[in-house]
Amino acid sequence: ALGIPTSFIMGVMFFCDIGYSINMLSLLGALMALGVIVDDAIIVAENIQRYIENGYSPKEAALIGTKEVAAPVMAASITTIFAFLPLLIMSGQMGEFVKMIPIAISSLLLASLLGSFIFLPMHAKHFLKKHDKELNWSKFNNFYTKILSFLIRYEKTSVALFLIIIPLLIFFWV
Repeated sequence: ALGIPTSFIMGVMFFCDIGYSINMLSLLGALMALGVIVDDAIIVAENIQRYIENGYSPKEAALIGTKEVAAPVMAASITTIFAFLPLLIMSGQMGEFVKMIPIAISSLLLASLLGSFIFLPMHAKHFLKKHDKELNWSKFNNFYTKILSFLIRYEKTSVALFLIIIPLLIFFWV
């Protein structure tokens, strides 16, 4: 829960320190990076919890669990950063306009890595416990299975309803 705000604060501090501000383009970059920021923390926390469930002490689990997923988590973030870096070499007015997107994405993802590899394990060893309640998705899965079975069984009716309901919703919404 604290990973996202911490990453945003650290990322915003970085790009403010190098002379950029929070604007629509930096927010667009933050929106693009949001999924990876969340994923970094979830992957590390889940792996630490797995080691705790396997009988390791929270301190050992935090160390081993973080080390185990460090390379793939780092690779995922670095490849995302590299995907946006070519926007930095664009020239002209458009280049100046979009330069903030890769800067925001890069700073936020690097802050997320820092938070996931340093702050999260420190907190996880104190807060994660063995037999912490895991989410039970069985009710949702049963509900989804019933809906999907209905849609498949009555395929033509489902498509017809979709083609009627969606335009009506769009018409009344707009």
